[in-house]
Amino acid sequence: MVYLKNNETEGCGCNWNEDSCIFPRIKIDGKVYLRDTKNYDANERCHDCQIINKKGNIHHLKCDMEECPRCKRQLISCKCDLEELINDEKSMKIKYLQDEMEDFYFA
Repeated sequence: MVYLKNNETEGCGCNWNEDSCIFPRIKIDGKVYLRDTKNYDANERCHDCQIINKKGNIHHLKCDMEECPRCKRQLISCKCDLEELINDEKSMKIKYLQDEMEDFYFA
């Protein structure tokens, strides 16, 4: 997980110490899905994105714990077309996530 200078996560722009990501839905290949709220590690906070590990909380985008709701693989390395994050007030386009992660893991 990468954090920006203003304590925002690189993927979704949430503050790094928030209990959960503020985007409960994700648009993938033209369809909107609820994001993963059941995969956690054994710590009080996630080892990667620092959310509080409890049922209902959502990992920040680019966290290695989040499962893709479409293909059920790890979201940061799946090949699905991630388009945007959505909540009731706004949406945020996702760009080049798969390309960035491929370069990171396979370069």
